[in-house]
Amino acid sequence: MSQCATPTITYANGKVRCTCETEGVTYVYTITPAISTGQSTDGLISLGTSFTVNVKATRDGYTDSDIATMTINISQVGDMDGDGELTVTDVTSLVNAILGK
Repeated sequence: MSQCATPTITYANGKVRCTCETEGVTYVYTITPAISTGQSTDGLISLGTSFTVNVKATRDGYTDSDIATMTINISQVGDMDGDGELTVTDVTSLVNAILGK
């Protein structure tokens, strides 16, 4: 059985994109740190400035690919386009990056 090619991960403008030389794959990913749950006593939620994305490609009739890993460093939390200002566009981009859209 053939193995899926290892995906390539890129990050630009607040978006993570996965591509693979094997056509018709499904991308299975994890993003750490996991930030969808937690606790806060002061009402503040820290997103951090670094996320690690792990992705593998799967397809029926193939074995899973090796896992590709990329660490994404965000220089100023929320400022996704680097213009030094926090806007609705930045927040939307950050949420989409976390959700893998």
